[in-house]
Amino acid sequence: LEIVDLLNSYSHNIDHGLVDEYAALFTEDAVFEIHFPGAPITSFSGSEQIKSLAQGAKERREGGTQRRHLLTNIIFHEQTDTSATVACYLLLTSTTGSDLSFVFSGQYDGWLVKDEAGWKIRKWVLTSDSGMTAPASSEES
Repeated sequence: LEIVDLLNSYSHNIDHGLVDEYAALFTEDAVFEIHFPGAPITSFSGSEQIKSLAQGAKERREGGTQRRHLLTNIIFHEQTDTSATVACYLLLTSTTGSDLSFVFSGQYDGWLVKDEAGWKIRKWVLTSDSGMTAPASSEES
C-alpha cells in the first residue's frame, strides 16, 4: 500500500504543481529517463534536475493547461523489505479551457528503495508508446 501511495503521490504532485513534494518522492541521486520512439533518451539526474522537470509542469498549469498523469495496471516485479521494482501504464491527458486532449500513453518502470523516511524512487523510466518531444533536461537547455 505504501508503494501504491508513492505512485499516486507522483501523479498528484506533478499535476498540482507541487514541485518540492514531487522532488521529495525521489532519492537525491535518482535518475529519470524519458524514451520516445525515434528520439534520443532524455535524462534527469539528481533532485535539482528532477525538480526542474516539475517546475515546467507547474508553469504549464499556471498558464492554464491542466495535465493529468493517470497511472494504471500497477505490477510488482520484485519486492523486499528495502527495495522494489514496479511497472505501470501511463495515460497523459491535457485540458486547456474546455479542450481536452490525449497527450500520449506509455509505461513507467521503477526501481524503488525504502529508508527511514519511507519509499522513494531511485530510477524511473518512462517509455512512450508514440513519438513526442521530451522536455529538455537541464543539461540540454
